[in-house]
Amino acid sequence: MSQILIIRLKQSKHVACIIIVTAALVCGVLMHAWSGSPGSRNDRILNDVALIDPGFGAEGIVLGEDINAVIIRFGKSRFKISKPARENELFAHVFRIAGPVKIYFDAIYNNEERTCAVCVFRKKVVAIIGFGSERTTADRVALQGGAENFIFNYGNKGLRELGGGLNKMYAYPGLGIAVVDDDADDTIDLYFVFNPGKRIGR
Repeated sequence: MSQILIIRLKQSKHVACIIIVTAALVCGVLMHAWSGSPGSRNDRILNDVALIDPGFGAEGIVLGEDINAVIIRFGKSRFKISKPARENELFAHVFRIAGPVKIYFDAIYNNEERTCAVCVFRKKVVAIIGFGSERTTADRVALQGGAENFIFNYGNKGLRELGGGLNKMYAYPGLGIAVVDDDADDTIDLYFVFNPGKRIGR
């Protein structure tokens, strides 16, 4: 009887160890899936074109990606490529304003079907411009809520208000996102996603 009890205890301890190890592995997988690790964030961006992750990517495109990888995914025919004679700075040369950061590019890939443009420098994605409002940030802020709601959720810390008159840009350089409200009608008409920093591309 005692020998049978010892065997059963050993078996129960073995089963308990298996359960503990299995639980630890499952928890590890779940923690990785929901963590902010680059791999998991990139996967979420790549698999959800409606997701904007400030400082990381949007429109199914990850900042820092090789543009050739983007073209393979979406198809070359979906892009119209514009290449200036020399490298330009996005805000100064395209939008004619002193931007929140310096974003240098040597090509812009305009994807009209997805209503976005991809700024590229030496074949790497340095910024994404989105023209659609049916987007939601990783912080669960919907662009359709308007500019005031966007500012309310992200706060005044680190906010830079640019432009004048009816056209305003609200930028968070430290987060890597900016939104534009044309005509002062509290709608977000376009947005930018870029790497946080003072100078990008060069």
